[in-house]
Amino acid sequence: MQPIFTIINVVVILFLFYTILVYGSDYGTASLVVLGIILAIILFAVFNFAWLNIQVTDTFIAFRFGLFKKQFYIKNLVDVEIQKYDLKRFGGYGIRKSIKNETGFVARAGEGVYFRDKHSDKKIFLSTSKPEEVYTQLIENGALEKR
Repeated sequence: MQPIFTIINVVVILFLFYTILVYGSDYGTASLVVLGIILAIILFAVFNFAWLNIQVTDTFIAFRFGLFKKQFYIKNLVDVEIQKYDLKRFGGYGIRKSIKNETGFVARAGEGVYFRDKHSDKKIFLSTSKPEEVYTQLIENGALEKR
């Protein structure tokens, strides 16, 4: 998770708590319900999409980003390479689609691992703090690097 987004989210959450606690009696029930819903959505997003967990075994790569889980067999992966995250390409953080029909699972800026599944033709970008380690594990277990 990017530190600046963590700080912004914490400030918004604290502001909503402050508003509810200090001004709660001045607002009507409907306003408090709306503030509570907004607070719940922000808390859900912060804790649900804070980390991208990647697991590479000798047969598959599995990753979980919030409630979303995906798994691909390593033998089916082609065009594996390390790429830098490009904000213009994905337009932000989270689960993003690019105009080239690529799906990015982006929890942080920096580098990540890109690959294509040859059977489904899905193109995936995973942001990670250890792209070399993930890349090496994929290649050693039978994925084909980009040529």
